[in-house]
Amino acid sequence: MKVSSPVGVYPFRAERLLLHRRGFRLEGAMGAWPATIESSYRDAAALIALVPPIPVVRRVLGAMIGRRSGSASRNEEPHESQSEGGKAW
Repeated sequence: MKVSSPVGVYPFRAERLLLHRRGFRLEGAMGAWPATIESSYRDAAALIALVPPIPVVRRVLGAMIGRRSGSASRNEEPHESQSEGGKAW
């Protein structure tokens, strides 16, 4: 991935994905700087809507988001994990 900013264009290197009940956090580096991307599952669903209509891809991604967002409405506490409450991959 590349990130454009006022100070230049830098590659984003993803290093860890943490899943929470309310969303996810992608940790990595943008150039030489640590960087974090945080998103709710609702935001992720909006991104999936931008994916070209390849039925299998949209179904799989939609099912993943649906399962995670369904649990968020019942309990707002994050999953337990290695750091501050998320499942790391």
